[in-house]
Amino acid sequence: MLIFLDIDGVMVPAKGWKSPELLNDGFPAFSSKATIALNQLISDNDTIMENPVKLTP
Repeated sequence: MLIFLDIDGVMVPAKGWKSPELLNDGFPAFSSKATIALNQLISDNDTIMENPVKLTP
């Protein structure tokens, strides 16, 4: 299984009238429902995680 993570609007729910909850490290908190669903998906040993964004140093 190949999973692409959509951070804006899925892992971090977007509400135009409200800023997302920020954690102590300054990053937004993930949706608990999305986190539970992701944990269920990646608990299978056949899942491959890939980041489509290539960061350059």
